[in-house]
Amino acid sequence: MNTAELTERVTSLGLSLSEDQLDRFQRYLDLLVVHNRKANLIAAAGPDEIRRRHFLDSLTLVAATGPNRLSQSKLLDVGSGAGLPGLPLAIAFPDCQVTLIEATGKKVAFLQTACAELGLTNVTVVGARSETAARDPELREAFDIVVSRALARMGTLAELTLPFCRVGGEAIAYKGRGIEPELAAAAAAIQTMGGGDPRVVEIDDAIAGEGSGARLVITPKISATPDRYPRRDGIPNKRPL
Repeated sequence: MNTAELTERVTSLGLSLSEDQLDRFQRYLDLLVVHNRKANLIAAAGPDEIRRRHFLDSLTLVAATGPNRLSQSKLLDVGSGAGLPGLPLAIAFPDCQVTLIEATGKKVAFLQTACAELGLTNVTVVGARSETAARDPELREAFDIVVSRALARMGTLAELTLPFCRVGGEAIAYKGRGIEPELAAAAAAIQTMGGGDPRVVEIDDAIAGEGSGARLVITPKISATPDRYPRRDGIPNKRPL
């Protein structure tokens, strides 16, 4: 996928990217390629694949939220890794206040470098595990939208994301086909964390690519997360509720 194709598919989502934004995406791509060799940021991929698998996929969040809501939101990306989906969203929505949480030191350093070199003043990088960060009163139940991509199964995700989400906000997970059994297994964990019934949004193949199976799972936050959650570092993944 070249830049023109990316622009066309983004337009189908109801977005319009300026020349400055397209330039930032290109510079972000260049940074990923250069730093990937030493920080293991993403699976090896060429520029066209990065635009399709990472940039476009990140921006499909608009299918669940709409562009106006994103522009007015405080958004948290949990387990951000190389900045996906948080940095593409920060580039596309400069009025959205984006926080990235990442525990791996090399990736935190990359995120800080990328934000500085791309001039993204609407992004804050937090170097910490999500279990620890969720105890910070400035972060707990402070966000309108909490996103996660390729992080964990839904039962674990509920404990790692919903504590950051304000009541009335949403936790949104990027998923693929066959999500129904995973959702069924996560029902108790979602309820325990204060989440309501999830809904699934399928991304049109005309946008995501033929046969992609891309889906967004949107879980509303309907009540406060009990103080005892999340459990200590590593436990949500080892022993899902």
